[in-house]
Amino acid sequence: MGADLYVWCEEFRKWDEMMEEYLDVRDESIADGAHKIYEEYNMTNLLKIYEELEKNGMYFRDSYNMTNLLWWLGLNYGRWFAQFENEDDIVPPEKCKEIKEIVLQRAENIKHTKEQKEKYEQAFGSYQRAKQYFDEKLKEFVKFLDKCIEYGGMYASY
Repeated sequence: MGADLYVWCEEFRKWDEMMEEYLDVRDESIADGAHKIYEEYNMTNLLKIYEELEKNGMYFRDSYNMTNLLWWLGLNYGRWFAQFENEDDIVPPEKCKEIKEIVLQRAENIKHTKEQKEKYEQAFGSYQRAKQYFDEKLKEFVKFLDKCIEYGGMYASY
């Protein structure tokens, strides 16, 4: 479980449309018993597009465990992140810019309690290793947000 974030670009819209079509036809074909062939064909095509998104940095995954970047920063997806989405569940470029500014500021001023530090020490072997991990993950997230700003926003599933 986790947050799946996508750059709102042409490739993602194509993947999203194919996924919607796949789910509609799959539901219809289950009744006909012909869903296996359709599933295999369409899942292959969907996976190709998905792999392309991931390879090109158009996808960012944040698992719901001790590796979660927003949790490290004292934020979350359900309450904090959701406020940036518009009525179509898209985070517009200007909001992506705002998210970027906030996470960079939070990262600069991060203060964990003793209990939090102990949890990260336990998960990563040391608090310093955890910090290094999240410094790298933050860089990846910032690159991802820059692409969102450039291409027209972000779609988030969490």
